[in-house]
Amino acid sequence: MKARTILLIIFSCIALVGVALFLGWKSLRPFNVPTGAMDPTIPPGTLVFVDEFAYRSPDQVKRGDVIIFDITQDWMGGQPSVYVFRVMGIPGDDFKVDAIGKVTIDGEPIKERQRGETHSEFQGIWYDIFPMGGPASIPLNRFPKKGIIAGKIPEGNFFVMGDNRGNALDSRYWGFVPWEDVRGKVRLDD
Repeated sequence: MKARTILLIIFSCIALVGVALFLGWKSLRPFNVPTGAMDPTIPPGTLVFVDEFAYRSPDQVKRGDVIIFDITQDWMGGQPSVYVFRVMGIPGDDFKVDAIGKVTIDGEPIKERQRGETHSEFQGIWYDIFPMGGPASIPLNRFPKKGIIAGKIPEGNFFVMGDNRGNALDSRYWGFVPWEDVRGKVRLDD
């Protein structure tokens, strides 16, 4: 082979590797979770990877997914923020959350069992949650919240909650997350 052909092949390989790395980086973006709202599933300070191409439409978001999304409402002084929470309710669900954080979907309680800590099950996967009264680092009593929250989740919206229910400013405080604000799915060990 001529030197020119070899250089062209080497340059092409380097360009392909560069494009692959760039696309991989763009599809799995790192994000540092600063709060304990998802503790113990995602402890504060954990670096997670977000798949920004996991969802192409709202019907691909499943109950139990951990998502990252923007908050566009100015419920906390107008500061734009990015949040990570678990999807508890999807469009069309009739949901109810009682004063201690127990969730009922379409009349059926979300499966939970005691095993030292509290555990919840979504689609056969068990994850730990802290019930209300668990470790908290912010005074949630300064935010409005009803004792019982119930209703039907509108199309294109999601109801999200933190796994550390006693330390999570989530949909119980500021309402539904619209599809347009969903950035992607947090990749845990799945």
